[in-house]
Amino acid sequence: MKNLNILLALLIPLTAHFCKAKSVGTDDKNAVTFEVELDSSITVKPQVIIYENAFYQYGNVLDDHQQFEPDSLSRNRYRFVIRAQNRPKYFTITARSMPLDLHFVSMFVFEPGDNIKMRINRARKIRDFDVVFSGEQSAKYT
Repeated sequence: MKNLNILLALLIPLTAHFCKAKSVGTDDKNAVTFEVELDSSITVKPQVIIYENAFYQYGNVLDDHQQFEPDSLSRNRYRFVIRAQNRPKYFTITARSMPLDLHFVSMFVFEPGDNIKMRINRARKIRDFDVVFSGEQSAKYT
């Protein structure tokens, strides 16, 4: 009986560890990756804002959003990984700039598992940008 208790004491934490590892892998397939390359003339760091629902309701911005800073960056390339997404949501790519924030991409829809690559170039108009999407499933963003 004592050996059985010892065996159970060893197996329960080990089983929990393997179950946790399996669930992390399941969430990763639903992660959404944003790869943003900025034109060299754009010198601000972008951020991704994820909205759970529609952006406007009765003229007000909804509070159900999260802001993400890049996971990695090199020169003018930024990578964002948003883990454990379970349904389509809206995203905006912005950057803090005085006196107003810059909006590179506003209110596009993404789906769990998307890998979104974009190059953002300055357009002719001030505070206007051209965005070129590339990669698998890029047609739905163009």
